[in-house]
Amino acid sequence: MQFLRDLENNTSDMTWLYELHGVQEYWIIHPTDRWVMVYTLKDDGQYGLPRMFGMEEPLAVGLFPELNINWAFMQEA
Repeated sequence: MQFLRDLENNTSDMTWLYELHGVQEYWIIHPTDRWVMVYTLKDDGQYGLPRMFGMEEPLAVGLFPELNINWAFMQEA
């Protein structure tokens, strides 16, 4: 539970900072639990709710749709 509280606090701080500087998209990646949380800046300059993805399939980068991240390199040996 401490991890979730720390993630929420850090995400809140980073969200504010990234909005202030106009970061179009940022990702939070949890390699152990194999999920990705993607925040995208909306037209009003704020982030909406994050989109959640698993790491079973490649994931396209929002700013560069032709770029796909294949998560196979993060699999345990």
